[in-house]
Amino acid sequence: MLSNIRSAAYFGRRYGATGLLNTDWGDNGHWQQLPVSYPGLAAGAAYAWSSDKEQKIDLETILNQLVFCDKSNTIAKILLDIGNVYNAWGLNLVNSSPLFWLLQEPTKMLRRFDFEDLSPMHASLKQFNKMMVQLDQIELDRLDAHLVKDEIKLTIQMLQHACKRALLIYGDNNNIENDQMLREITDIKLSFAECWLKRNRPGGLDDSLKRFNTILMEYKNEKI
Repeated sequence: MLSNIRSAAYFGRRYGATGLLNTDWGDNGHWQQLPVSYPGLAAGAAYAWSSDKEQKIDLETILNQLVFCDKSNTIAKILLDIGNVYNAWGLNLVNSSPLFWLLQEPTKMLRRFDFEDLSPMHASLKQFNKMMVQLDQIELDRLDAHLVKDEIKLTIQMLQHACKRALLIYGDNNNIENDQMLREITDIKLSFAECWLKRNRPGGLDDSLKRFNTILMEYKNEKI
């Protein structure tokens, strides 16, 4: 994300562009919560203002102080770390990550990844658990502070579920059972709808919600 925006700003200015268009996409259901997009929006503003190729920005400080108003200077690192967890899995996909597809695709499709080393999944799950504890301790000076935290919490819960599903599929279930996973994804789906309606119009919600059904039905039918 940062490389794309920095490159667009630099070459745009070099070849005479009069502006920079910063976009936020939600393919396969718009699953990312609004705070997930704040780093990209802040980076777009920074690089559009100063587009030198070697320009470095302190994105954590920008987000903590100017966007989230977090006196503890903690929430930005949580958010940026969320976006980098997939790197430890050793599987770089085009415009996506395995954690996303673990929440969208049926088991038979996911077996194409053929993970042999499951330690990154365990490590990621521990990392997400730690983030959740940190998030509970943060106080933001924003009118929508509670909603922001709820949205990031939901994001972490979805990624925790992706890690557990990976372990379930690839044979290291660690006492993870279908009933537990069914309850989790059902709760996540409900929380997703609640968060959506607090910021967005209803249009698009049904399409986003139905994309949870692939794995939900697998748990119900115990096909994993």
